[in-house]
Amino acid sequence: MSSDFDTNFQTSLKLILTNYSDGVYSDRNVKIHSTVVRQAHQPAASIPELVEGDEETVMHWRFTELQGECEAMTGVKITYAKITHSTGLPPTTLSGISTGRSKRVDFRTLNTLLGYFGGILGRPLTTSDLLEYRPDA
Repeated sequence: MSSDFDTNFQTSLKLILTNYSDGVYSDRNVKIHSTVVRQAHQPAASIPELVEGDEETVMHWRFTELQGECEAMTGVKITYAKITHSTGLPPTTLSGISTGRSKRVDFRTLNTLLGYFGGILGRPLTTSDLLEYRPDA
């Protein structure tokens, strides 16, 4: 006999897999997914309630750190205007990333920024150079 937890887990997992296979992506799916994964690895008594609007941000942009590293290396201020001119990324996107307001990762944006900063620094960059995982933040 399947427990309520097993049934809810399977239902949530099917929903997530269906949405991802259909190309649908949303913060809600990721939030459900992270909660389901946490639930699968925790005793039932410690499972957190999924509260609408309760956001856990464990990924943090390292945009300003890379920007500063490039400025220190070249001695030239790296402005949004320069990045926009070189990459075609809108200044609002750069601002959202820089301030931490941006909660979604677009692969094109990620690739573009890694290529841009990597070109200035003269070394290949990885996603961990631009994004940092901080589960306790």
